[in-house]
Amino acid sequence: MLKQNVLLKGDIKSYNKLYNYYEYENNLDELLTSSIIMANKYNDSNAQFQVFTIMMNAFYDSENDRYIWDKESLDIVFSYLKKAVLAGNANAVTNLKFHTSNYNDELTVTIKKDAKLSKYVE
Repeated sequence: MLKQNVLLKGDIKSYNKLYNYYEYENNLDELLTSSIIMANKYNDSNAQFQVFTIMMNAFYDSENDRYIWDKESLDIVFSYLKKAVLAGNANAVTNLKFHTSNYNDELTVTIKKDAKLSKYVE
């Protein structure tokens, strides 16, 4: 029922419950799928930020405290962050500022080059 409400109606309450369930169950495939649907089909800024977060975690190398990107993946991750920031998602803005302050990587360079996002960087 929750999944149908997300897929067919874009119901935010159902999405949040489903997100929490999938996160608890560590079901990243379903978590990412539901978040992409809410982000793309229903333009939900929280889901856009969640897609960004899930993908960031997938590319994080904790042993070396760095992100390992390929160009296509970086473009996808950046696009979800940008959508969330421009939609006014406070978590996305906070994360953008944190990332650009703490990492000098390809994502930081991409953010600083973007005319719309560079104004958020201190």
